[in-house]
Amino acid sequence: MILVIIYFSSLVVPIAGGSGGTHRNILLDGLVRWDGGIYLSIAAGGYPLASHGGVAPATAFFPAYPLLVRAVEFVVHNDHLAGVLVSNVAFLVALAYLYALARRESDRDTAARAVFYLAAAPAAVFFSAAYTESLFVACVAATFYHAGKGQWAPAALAAILASATRNTGFVLAAVIALEALHQAGVRFWPRSSRRGAASERPIGPRGP
Repeated sequence: MILVIIYFSSLVVPIAGGSGGTHRNILLDGLVRWDGGIYLSIAAGGYPLASHGGVAPATAFFPAYPLLVRAVEFVVHNDHLAGVLVSNVAFLVALAYLYALARRESDRDTAARAVFYLAAAPAAVFFSAAYTESLFVACVAATFYHAGKGQWAPAALAAILASATRNTGFVLAAVIALEALHQAGVRFWPRSSRRGAASERPIGPRGP
């Protein structure tokens, strides 16, 4: 469905100049726009030393996704196809981890609905495009899943990959630390909650 929408929208709506498209393949080209073009240029030639005003704007884009695209491009020999493949495979991984997380907390129907709602969301088209969204979500979900099972090495590896994908990935270090403390029996309860719990205790002698 996404490919059909992209195909007809690319036919009807003119492709804006400078958006990263190359017109080589109307389907793949529709999934490589704006930031996607910058990621592919990094995958092809690395980070430029300087740009307008002596500042390289490409340095705002983290290296994990371009490195994966470069590795896949070595096999498929097409940078657009490599970018789309990395994004879609990462999205499938993200959905699998999301299902596992939801299944841990609820039943199968609820877990399946969680996956459906994410995949069917209007903005889910960006998970199939040459952007970092799908890879980042996969890393975040993997971090939560493995940390919840006490598998610290895979959780740390997923968090590192998330940090190499987007700058907000460093927050996952706090997620792992808090989960480790929780599994060790450490609890952080606000004082108001403690007072409320104390006030709810029954007054008077207990029954036999």
